[in-house]
Amino acid sequence: MKNKSEKPVDHYPYKVLHSNFTPKEISDIKQKLSRQFGKVTKSWSDEKNSEWLIRTYLSMKMIFSASVMLTSLDYARKKNLKIVESYLSYYALLCCCRSVDLLFPENEWNNGKIITRRHKKIITDVCKKIKEFNSEKGSELNEFIFKVKNTRELFSYKFPASGSDNFLIDYDELIEQCTLLVEIAQIYSFELEKSFTKNIDVESSVFSEEILWKGSCYLDGSYVDEDDHQRVSCLAARQKRPYNLYSSMTEGQVEDFFGAWCCLSNKSTDAEHVDVYNPDVNWQIIFQIP
Repeated sequence: MKNKSEKPVDHYPYKVLHSNFTPKEISDIKQKLSRQFGKVTKSWSDEKNSEWLIRTYLSMKMIFSASVMLTSLDYARKKNLKIVESYLSYYALLCCCRSVDLLFPENEWNNGKIITRRHKKIITDVCKKIKEFNSEKGSELNEFIFKVKNTRELFSYKFPASGSDNFLIDYDELIEQCTLLVEIAQIYSFELEKSFTKNIDVESSVFSEEILWKGSCYLDGSYVDEDDHQRVSCLAARQKRPYNLYSSMTEGQVEDFFGAWCCLSNKSTDAEHVDVYNPDVNWQIIFQIP
């Protein structure tokens, strides 16, 4: 049984949130989330515990994924790999939007269909939420995301003969917008944790394997990632409930995720591997990953 006197504290070191929203806007966001998550946690169940555990896991993984894409983009920019820049920029932004979207309290689990929501719907809903508290910021973000999306589509359909120099995305703006999105996701996850602590007396130790497996299945269920399932199972055993994203991250979990994108050869002295992409460099590019 938990101790209700132990109120959660958000220790996350926000970098851009406070320069994009006023204290009142941030307070309004938190108050609205408190009311919305209150409705969720006051009708808690073992199934909901499993759902929100996997949702916070996937939200956290979207931050890791965006970080890998952005450090890959940085490497590509330095190596003149222009052909991949628009793709990496767009999908990094999309992952950051998904990190927020997965934590919307009003979005139903719907047998896992929340995981496969359409790109446009995710982006539109995230920007709409931000507009509720700062119309200018929400519109700016919406315009930027769809600009990046349209740039990606240039190479999917007609492929301009002049190359990509006329359609370059501002890299610094991309990093800032991604950082803002994942910091908003951190707020959402913390408000969920706070609501759980306030409204639920006993932590569940029962989990739905069917729900937890949803986070490990790919290609319409034809492929199951055992590493994903193992990490979700470890998270469930360790936490037994959703916590905020920052608190949920562990060094081992992070090293395993980023390590999966390392060069297959460990012989870093080989000439062909001296100058390869290293995912372990700058993995805190948008979030203070431990």
